[in-house]
Amino acid sequence: MDYQEEPSIERSELAQFASDIDRRVDTDVGSDFVMTDSRQEKHSEEGDCGTLSEVKQHVCHLCGKEFHRRRNLMIHKRIHTRERSFGCDVCKKEFTGKGSLKTHFLIHTGEKPFRCELCSKQFLKNGDLVRHKRVHTGEKPYVCDVCSKTFSQRSSLTSHVRIHTGEKPFKCEVCGKEFSNSCNVVIHCRAHTGEKPYKCEVCQKVFSRWAVLAKHKRSHNRNKAEANTH
Repeated sequence: MDYQEEPSIERSELAQFASDIDRRVDTDVGSDFVMTDSRQEKHSEEGDCGTLSEVKQHVCHLCGKEFHRRRNLMIHKRIHTRERSFGCDVCKKEFTGKGSLKTHFLIHTGEKPFRCELCSKQFLKNGDLVRHKRVHTGEKPYVCDVCSKTFSQRSSLTSHVRIHTGEKPFKCEVCGKEFSNSCNVVIHCRAHTGEKPYKCEVCQKVFSRWAVLAKHKRSHNRNKAEANTH
């Protein structure tokens, strides 16, 4: 697996880039709406002047999703058109909305604004924090309709359901072997590439799978415990 080296950049430059993102004007092409940092909304169409309590009158003709505001519909349509109007000044990656760009930019600054109040672990996204909290609460809100097994994450449920359906949508490009989830195909491909990304910090031995590394680490712990008993 190839990893691209992140461009070297001073923290002061990152701060300037973040400021530029905040100042950037978000304009919907083909509409009369403009939004600036002050969040001022200017509508020329009478239908755009309603409140959020009113009926959603802006409908996507491609998927039928409804929106209160025309601006939200225009942003949503970029999902279908794959239009990406907001580019990261550091790595040049592009996004469909300013919110997605600002979240991405935290990768460069190292900021993790969402903190778990139980263990103080920090996260880049609120969604990641919500999923993490289920480790503490034991909550498993996703239920399999076939066998009633429960899961803490939707992605885990999606992978599990394929056991029942037999679906294997992920294929190795080298040998054609098929898998029910993307994680397994990534692990399998390391057999072809020889990649071993997991290293033991005690003896520097490397492994292709994290689970094997974890098992290996326990051998060090056992040896250390036995040494302490003598």
